[in-house]
Amino acid sequence: MDGNKSKTVALIQARMSSTRLPGKVLKKILDKPLLWYMVKRVQKSKLIDEVVVITSTHNSDDLIYDYCIKNSISIFRGDLKNLLKRHLSAAEYFNADVCLKLPSDCPLIDSFIIDKVIQSFFNSNVEYCSNLHPMTLPDGMDVEVFTFEALKRASKLANTSDEFEHTTTRMWATEDFKKLNVSFKGFEKYIDKFRFTVDYENDFL
Repeated sequence: MDGNKSKTVALIQARMSSTRLPGKVLKKILDKPLLWYMVKRVQKSKLIDEVVVITSTHNSDDLIYDYCIKNSISIFRGDLKNLLKRHLSAAEYFNADVCLKLPSDCPLIDSFIIDKVIQSFFNSNVEYCSNLHPMTLPDGMDVEVFTFEALKRASKLANTSDEFEHTTTRMWATEDFKKLNVSFKGFEKYIDKFRFTVDYENDFL
């Protein structure tokens, strides 16, 4: 795929009802919510055309919607539990040719890493590319890139709760899609030493 002719949209999935640390995306660090840092880090990418927060239509996520509107952050609302459907609907709405699936709880994510995965995707004849299978970086640097057509096909093929909840399972865990993993050699030794994600109260502190 030619990156010069396609629209690349980063989809940051966010909700207030996180089970391990409820409301974490709007918990404040130095007067800014965690979500603000996440969006700003992703916006540093040189290869992303638009950054969108995708939340749910559940009333618990009204706070996320209101925050994004107030701060001029692109926002889309979709299904609460069917993340595959939410990603597909958002990609359609924003006319994405290429999508990034990013969590909202990685406020230290590195735009250099994001762009390396995107560039690897564009340099290869694949439908799905990530740095997660296997991981060679500490948790919190998660990047997944895939074509809109792959997302559509995954939604048609999906038949398990895991595939609907985690969006990309069908792409990386089956032989139905051409895929590539981007490795960052030499960093594997840090996987168990560092965490750059916010899952628990201790992570946030």
